[in-house]
Amino acid sequence: CSSDPWDLLTSANSHNFISYKAGFRSDDFPVRNVSFTAEYTLTNPMTYQNAIPTLTYASNMYNLGSFMRDNSQDIYIALGYKPVRNLHINLTYELQEHGQDVEYSQVQDPWSVPRLTGLTWKNQSIGISASYEFINNGFLLLEYFYRRTPVDEGFAPPALPGNSNLLNAGFNIGF
Repeated sequence: CSSDPWDLLTSANSHNFISYKAGFRSDDFPVRNVSFTAEYTLTNPMTYQNAIPTLTYASNMYNLGSFMRDNSQDIYIALGYKPVRNLHINLTYELQEHGQDVEYSQVQDPWSVPRLTGLTWKNQSIGISASYEFINNGFLLLEYFYRRTPVDEGFAPPALPGNSNLLNAGFNIGF
């Protein structure tokens, strides 16, 4: 790595150990009763690793950072519609990708490890959900998700790889 710290911010081949999350939400603009949400998360390789164990963002070997760990990205988009009072309908799309794990101690120049190379896990899901508040703080929920996980090298439970359909129904009374 160069001795100039600005190289980590300006070089195309170097990056800092940072996780970024940015999001945006618009309600009732430009269309009344319609909302739009977009979020993006990028976690660079080795962000949650360190040669000093107390600096690893972990407690009892459990990662306290992003659930996707190092070298990953998450894109989330949602479109919401409220056709009548107390009824909310949402369409969602999410793309999650996790690159090859890299051990901090085995890399000569940790700032130049490429992002998202050798994908070990990828998940795409699209869904629709509806919730209806039938009394004050009493909700009915119905949702359907189609999930496609073409790449999985042990990142998720064995039941997740491949294509799957998920149907949820429920109710909530109270907070």
